[in-house]
Amino acid sequence: MRSLDTNFSLFLKQLVEQKEIPSITSLARLLGFSRRTIYHYLEKCNYLLGQEGNAKLMSEAGRLSLSASQADIIKCWLDEEHVRESILTTSERRQVILALFLIESKKWQLSSLQSVLNVSRNTVLNDIQSLRAKLLDQELEIKSVKARGYFIPVGEVKRRELLYDFVHRTETENSKLVYDTLLDLATDENEAEEATSFRVRARRAVETAEKILSKKISGQDMRILTKTMQLYKIRVAGKARFKWEQLDKTLIEERLEFPAAKALLDELPELYRGIECNEEQHYYAVLLLCMDKNEDAHFQSVPFGELLELSGRWFFYLKN
Repeated sequence: MRSLDTNFSLFLKQLVEQKEIPSITSLARLLGFSRRTIYHYLEKCNYLLGQEGNAKLMSEAGRLSLSASQADIIKCWLDEEHVRESILTTSERRQVILALFLIESKKWQLSSLQSVLNVSRNTVLNDIQSLRAKLLDQELEIKSVKARGYFIPVGEVKRRELLYDFVHRTETENSKLVYDTLLDLATDENEAEEATSFRVRARRAVETAEKILSKKISGQDMRILTKTMQLYKIRVAGKARFKWEQLDKTLIEERLEFPAAKALLDELPELYRGIECNEEQHYYAVLLLCMDKNEDAHFQSVPFGELLELSGRWFFYLKN
């Protein structure tokens, strides 16, 4: 179930409680919303009901009524949302906020963060203040302007490193809920099904690269890589420009990971814009290069979230 903003939740609760709505106007007055907002929420509710194979809510002369099955489904949505709110810790919520600022697929302001996270204004302010203090160690800062909302001015490579760190942490700590919450908030509702499809295709693309490399990537690394690629895809769709000047491309092009990365990207064209295909090929070659097999034949990956710091080690290993 996708994240429910506060007002939409109120709309759903009122539907379940009344079951029979005499008119759109009366519901709008009761909730203090405009008629246009009610129609928007009705359309949103019908979209979600349709995703679960249920009939849409019908309106006859402005009158709405819920069937028992529709009411049960909506109650489940509300219950799931309540559970998620109670499960997310302060630390997890701050992880989500930081990742939202890094992805920057939407404009985030205090009011919008309050709404989607269902917390107070002071809670959001405290979260941002805590994140600012932690980012100081990396010489990064959180800024805010009216036209853009909150954002972190940082290069794309470092931004990807931080997003990878987010995915790595949620995966190693088994915090699926945190990652799913981020993905819900960073994407639009009509992209929910596509997100699942992309992860399946991403796994197949990595498996294609595995065949070229004649090595198997561990299950956990596979999940981390495909989830990270999903976040990178959002950045690419947002026209974020990527250029990695620190990379010694000649050395990477001599490795088998380079054609493996091309095979991977050929299956996932949404991971790059045409003019940056070569940059992305080098980037994904490095991600694959960071996954090595140790002497015991177990698979051990270098933390490829530390990409900027790894270049010296790559070149040493490649030359010796």
